[in-house]
Amino acid sequence: LKLLRDVQHSPGAVEAVAIQLVPVIADELAIRLGEAAITATKQTFSGVKNVTRPPEMDKAIASLEQEVMGLRLALANQTDRVLAAKDYAKMVTASNPAIMVATPAR
Repeated sequence: LKLLRDVQHSPGAVEAVAIQLVPVIADELAIRLGEAAITATKQTFSGVKNVTRPPEMDKAIASLEQEVMGLRLALANQTDRVLAAKDYAKMVTASNPAIMVATPAR
């Protein structure tokens, strides 16, 4: 999201960066959602007396953990996409004279 903010002065650049990063953002959100679901599911039955977790719940949790692990691997393979978007954003901000660059006070 920082890259989108960096190029927000240029609508075409925002769209270009967003298109490059859609798969990365989608995987990041899916991972966070999956992790939250796993945590919530595991905590649902912990600490509750006289209540046991159904056996199918363990299978569902294991399946979700495998899916999240696959998403993490897919995300790790998208490093080139993120680096390309960073390079593009850097080029856009460097070539735009309208962007003020803060300089240290003397």
